[in-house]
Amino acid sequence: MDKIILRKIHRAKWLYDRCKSIDEMLECLGQEITQLEELQDLGVELEDISEDDYTRFIAKVDEDSTEHQQLLDLGLMVEEYDEVE
Repeated sequence: MDKIILRKIHRAKWLYDRCKSIDEMLECLGQEITQLEELQDLGVELEDISEDDYTRFIAKVDEDSTEHQQLLDLGLMVEEYDEVE
């Protein structure tokens, strides 16, 4: 099975937009933590140092695997790549 690379650029600049209370901020942050935990559990790593409000995630998975679909559902996108080390 061919390996594919999935990537996601994650921007958290407006993480707390539209929050009207600390409770709402905590809820937004809780959702962010849950998403990061899901990404980590699926083997996603940071591609590079986070800079200028952007974080780039990368994962190498088998095409059409369960992990592939889960990562697509979390917003990662396929990058064509001939050979994965």
